[in-house]
Amino acid sequence: MHGSLVGDADSSITKQLSSHKLYGATPIQKIECVNHLLRNFCNKLKDLSSPSSHLIIPLNLRKKLESNILRFRISIKKAAAFRIQMTVPLAEKIPLFQNDIKNFVAHIFGEYSNCEEYFCKGTIDQEENIMPELIRCGFIDDIMACL
Repeated sequence: MHGSLVGDADSSITKQLSSHKLYGATPIQKIECVNHLLRNFCNKLKDLSSPSSHLIIPLNLRKKLESNILRFRISIKKAAAFRIQMTVPLAEKIPLFQNDIKNFVAHIFGEYSNCEEYFCKGTIDQEENIMPELIRCGFIDDIMACL
C-alpha cells in the first residue's frame, strides 16, 4: 500500500484522504511536484497581469509581466538545475537558490546588478530597466508574493 500523494501547494486532496482514512492508519505523505508548483506560480502571475485582478497597475507593466511569464518558469528551472549540480551541502544550496529566485525577478525586468555569472551575460541593448517603476507602484510586492 502506498502512502504518498504527488500534488501541488493548492491541493486539498491530502486533507480529504487523511480525514476519510481510506488507507487506514497509513499516514498520507504529500510530495510537491515541481511541475504543479511552477504551473501554479505561472497561473498566479497570469492572474496578476490580467485587468480583472483589480489592482491599479499601469498597462505597460501588466503587459511586460504577461509577456515574460514563460521566462520566469525557465529561470527557476535553470537556477534549480545549476544549484543541484553544485558540490556543496544542501544547506548551502538552498539559500543560494532562494537568492537566485529573488534576483531573476529583477533580471527579467531589466536590473542586472545582482545576477550570478552562470545566469546572466549582462545588460541587453535597448532593454529598459523597469524595476524602479515596479517598486514605485508596489507591483513588485504582488509579483514576489506569488513566489
